[in-house]
Amino acid sequence: MLDLDKDDKNDLERYKKARNVTMFTILINAVIMAAKFVVGFINGSISIISDAIHSLSDFATSIVVIVFVKKASKKADADHNYGHEKIEPIISQLLAIVLFGLGIYIVYDAITSWINFEPSSAETTDTMTIIGIVVIAFSIILKEVCFFAQNRVGKKINSPALIADAWHSRSDSLSSIAVLAGLLVVYFVPSAFFVEYIATLIVSGFIFKVAIQIYFTAIKQLIDKAANKEVIEDIQNAVVSIEGVMAIDSLKTRQHAGKVFVDIEIALDGTLTLEKSHSIAEQVHDAVEALNHNIKHCTVHVNPFVEVETIELNEKTEDDVDNLNKNNE
Repeated sequence: MLDLDKDDKNDLERYKKARNVTMFTILINAVIMAAKFVVGFINGSISIISDAIHSLSDFATSIVVIVFVKKASKKADADHNYGHEKIEPIISQLLAIVLFGLGIYIVYDAITSWINFEPSSAETTDTMTIIGIVVIAFSIILKEVCFFAQNRVGKKINSPALIADAWHSRSDSLSSIAVLAGLLVVYFVPSAFFVEYIATLIVSGFIFKVAIQIYFTAIKQLIDKAANKEVIEDIQNAVVSIEGVMAIDSLKTRQHAGKVFVDIEIALDGTLTLEKSHSIAEQVHDAVEALNHNIKHCTVHVNPFVEVETIELNEKTEDDVDNLNKNNE
């Protein structure tokens, strides 16, 4: 039988892990964002200010993620009998759209800045340039820490929203790398200012790729795509190993956000009692749900076992009789 208490505990533990890593990310983003805005305005650097705006968007989306991961962790109710998990891939899609939009903004900003570049307008002291370089370098390190932390936890608890937010963090660090490249070039080789813009365009291409991947992964989780081959094979192996199961007549799986639902039809000896058949079905149910914590529920249907060979033989015999009758006619 479905252990609701166990499911509730797992969902609560899952939410706590997501909350903790996201709160850590929000704190880091707040520090990075403030530092970039201060240094950007003092330096008069458009690239640093643009990067600060990117960090601001990361800060905002992390707050959105923590709010909706909590909603997705709510247990099933009268209006949502199968739970609220699909909230997460919906949020993942929105984050992917935001990420794609940031990519467009970065491309636009890079191209317009390149076209309108005026060397004389960048009048900053060496000290402030060095401070800008240090701030951006540290922000890259911190954002990578956020990415690895969120991505690791997101994969562990199978949270599409958290994984999407992790890649949003990485997009911030990648755009900061382009800004850092520009600051270093301006400091050491002012005539090669275009390096920043080329690096920015390369980074935007990577951001587009990640955004598209996140978007289509979320779609698969919303349209009931089957579980991967490894999960299906594990289910099959577990079921046929149970004493009394003579065959698997049908096995269907569907992804439900980060969870999996399983519908299986098993064939048993038709002479078994109802009580014995039910006992075997329960064993199948429990074995499948114990395989992987992402399997939320398994529904088992029992059929009487029929020899496939006998059916094929009978069909062949009937065909032969029909052919014989036609020849006689």
